[in-house]
Amino acid sequence: MPESMTAVERQEDRASNYLLPLWRAIDELPHYPCDTNTVIALADAGGYVVDHSVVREFLRKGYFPAPKRHPQTCQHAWSATHICLFLAALDTRRRWQPHHPAHSHKLWGIEIKDLLAREAGQSAIPDLDQYSVEDLILMLEQNADQGVRQVLCHALRLKLPEHFAPTDEDRE
Repeated sequence: MPESMTAVERQEDRASNYLLPLWRAIDELPHYPCDTNTVIALADAGGYVVDHSVVREFLRKGYFPAPKRHPQTCQHAWSATHICLFLAALDTRRRWQPHHPAHSHKLWGIEIKDLLAREAGQSAIPDLDQYSVEDLILMLEQNADQGVRQVLCHALRLKLPEHFAPTDEDRE
């Protein structure tokens, strides 16, 4: 990278390099700014569960800085940096496609058990209905064991799916 580049230019250069394998996966040449449909295709190629409602959800919740809007179309004009910030937000929130090789190593034991149980038409936590959200939060607060905390976090995701997904407002 040339020394004359600004910090923002260096960040954009690193982000665009990071995204190169995803551009190859969707068989397009990198171009910035790009539209939301392209961002969704890139995220899908990266192994994330994403559609327009997820993009709207993440923007509404402020999980990353919103990209500027194109002056003529008023659509978001995504820079490489904004795409990477969106992918990082998806990753942090564990919005991975089931069994995707880019993310399978990140799964907790309970998530693997749950995926396999769902495929068999069963539940990984069959007694989940016996516990209230408050019970699960109290157990989470009181338990230091990482494995137990992961099970409790996963149980909360199962109990409160509406808090871990787009709302009707995002689907419009």
